[in-house]
Amino acid sequence: MTSISQNDIVTPQTPQYGIRWHDRQTHRRRPVELLLGALLVLFVAWLVADVASARADEPMEDDGIALRSLYDGFPMQMPENLDEWQERREEVRRRILLSNGLWPLPERTPLNPFVERCVEQDELNVYRVTLESYPGFYVTGNLYVPKKDGREITVPAPGVMYAHGHWQDARFYRMPDNEMKQNLESGGESFESGRSPMQSFCVNMARNGAVVFIYDMVGHSDSVQIDHMPLARSTQTVTRPEGFGSVKAELHLQNTMGLHTWNSVRIVDWLETLPFVDAKRIAVTGASGGGTQSMILSAIDDRLAVSCPAVMVSTDMQGGCTCENAPYMRLHAGNIDFASLFAPKPLAMTTADDWTKNMPTQGFPDIKALYEMYGCPENVTLFHFPQFPHNYNQPARESVYSWINRHFEMGIETDEHGLVREQPFELLSNNDLTVWTPTHLKPEVTGLAFEKTLLAWQTRASNEQLAKLVPRDAETLAEFRRVVGGAMRTIVDYAGSKGENDVTLDFESATNETLTQKNDDAKQGLVQRIANALLQKPKFQSGRHLAVVVTCNGFGETEPIVTVDKLTIIPLSLIGQKPQQPMTKAPLFTKQGNDDVGLAYQYLYTFGYNDSVFVRRVHNIISAVEQTRETYGESCTVTLIALDGAGKWAALAASQLGTKVDSLVIDTAGFRFENVDAIDDPDFLPGGAKYFDLPGMIALCAPTPMLLLGEKEIPEVVAATYKAANAETVIKCLDNQPMTFDEKIARIAEKLP
Repeated sequence: MTSISQNDIVTPQTPQYGIRWHDRQTHRRRPVELLLGALLVLFVAWLVADVASARADEPMEDDGIALRSLYDGFPMQMPENLDEWQERREEVRRRILLSNGLWPLPERTPLNPFVERCVEQDELNVYRVTLESYPGFYVTGNLYVPKKDGREITVPAPGVMYAHGHWQDARFYRMPDNEMKQNLESGGESFESGRSPMQSFCVNMARNGAVVFIYDMVGHSDSVQIDHMPLARSTQTVTRPEGFGSVKAELHLQNTMGLHTWNSVRIVDWLETLPFVDAKRIAVTGASGGGTQSMILSAIDDRLAVSCPAVMVSTDMQGGCTCENAPYMRLHAGNIDFASLFAPKPLAMTTADDWTKNMPTQGFPDIKALYEMYGCPENVTLFHFPQFPHNYNQPARESVYSWINRHFEMGIETDEHGLVREQPFELLSNNDLTVWTPTHLKPEVTGLAFEKTLLAWQTRASNEQLAKLVPRDAETLAEFRRVVGGAMRTIVDYAGSKGENDVTLDFESATNETLTQKNDDAKQGLVQRIANALLQKPKFQSGRHLAVVVTCNGFGETEPIVTVDKLTIIPLSLIGQKPQQPMTKAPLFTKQGNDDVGLAYQYLYTFGYNDSVFVRRVHNIISAVEQTRETYGESCTVTLIALDGAGKWAALAASQLGTKVDSLVIDTAGFRFENVDAIDDPDFLPGGAKYFDLPGMIALCAPTPMLLLGEKEIPEVVAATYKAANAETVIKCLDNQPMTFDEKIARIAEKLP
């Protein structure tokens, strides 16, 4: 962490960028103590009320698994140098895209823009706009276009995207009288037009020469096709049977956060087509949930030139709404990391008397240090307003105008403090701004019916896109590994877990046994019977061999590591495989402190901040194989044997282990993620069905020799991948006939490549 010097902590009068401590006098009024920004604070509290008001000193623990939440602290993982940062940057960006269901990015479909002028004024025109980010799904908003000398501009000007955040129907929002009175008294606002902070930003920025597009969050204002929180409609269950928030949707990483993110990406696509927008000068801003959207878009889209997320970025609370959370999103990463992905381009953040108030000492110093590594510390700033409640007040807006003015070289007139000041204006009515008119009607199909249509289209389009990745040669194999392998690296992220799910193998207590000729003695343990079967074959009678064995139900506590001749069998029981009390349901994040977490949040707060039980079991296997290698050295051969359906975990583990495993026995028992029907099933894995389901994971094991059980035949993607890797002769599939345990291991010993 870098230290913040006195030169970074400056008052607005100092023409310098670092942390800018703002007092109200600079913004026209003297300090007056506020009780609260009442309604806004209540609304923000509503967003997180179902989570908790109390904090737990330790993460929630269930079944020996400690569960984190959005409040458990997310400091940035600081790199030692820029090379290390570039690797980290790629990893975090892929995490964002994957969690949002956007890895790989979907194929762009026609936007079919509808643009109609609704307001004409001396200084600007306003247009109602709809865009189809997906076929039939509308992004709704208003475009503010500046005029010069009484005519709309034709020379390309900077474009600014405004994501409004969690003010109800924010594009139409009007501040209530009591809140407006408090803002006028405190200096949070100076004009009656500040009753709409959203219009204030758009009008003042357009007056100063920028093209501004403000767009609705899903389920707000004119975005009527999908509820903002679809899952909240279901109050009796953690997931819904269909639509967003259902098990099926989550198995394909389809969520409303991803919908918001894709909307933002498609808006950039559209802005780039406008002749009066300079595609090299596009900025994004927004407060609260709009700050989340700004931060996320800036992290994944290199076309943006300036980013200004307001009252959101911090090491503390990471975003309370379901639209700000997705599976895998904040595993080993947080909002400070996400904001930092924009470096070295100009980044400005604002704070308030909320979870961002500690940013000057917690979070911002790390971002500043990263910009110093790049050699451009002047490109990052923090506008610090701890005297104001959680909002996008006039002083914060004016600070952002000034930042955009500076970095886009707009030449806007500033005051003696270097600030671009707002001017009052007449608020536009909802009728002026709405995109739905008698000639442009609201969509008729909305709610769950539309969700089902959209999700079906997304699934079909994703499957068609991924089908093109099935390898045919070395070049397409590399792309398959980049996309599908990249997804699995992010899902597993064994290195990021930092040993949290490691097992400890007791090699010192291993027993030495002798080979027996009979292998059907019921008194023998499973481990001895496996050893006997393997040692009947010449392959295991010379050299040093190690076999890590996992089963669907684990081993009893009396099953030790066994060495017979030069073969060592290592039985591995996985998390939740207790002999007397096997795990039947995976733990969910249901408590924050002493308070219950609302059903609408339990799924996202479990899988957005914690590894699934499935991944924890994969980590168990990876750690066991790595310990085996470290203990016995590289001269031995290691076989991973997964029996009776344990192949689902072993395949994903083996896809990450590479040459650390010499051969594989993968018994799938016909498992497919698509058939999992509950999120508390220990085999539930967000995104498990998206990338060719289990066969996609098996395919990533190529070219490791494999004996496949539990399948009628080698799945197409697996066969194609092994062939592309010139390894089609080292994978075999046992016929899917019923066998006893001893018959199965005898066949394995016979057929193992």
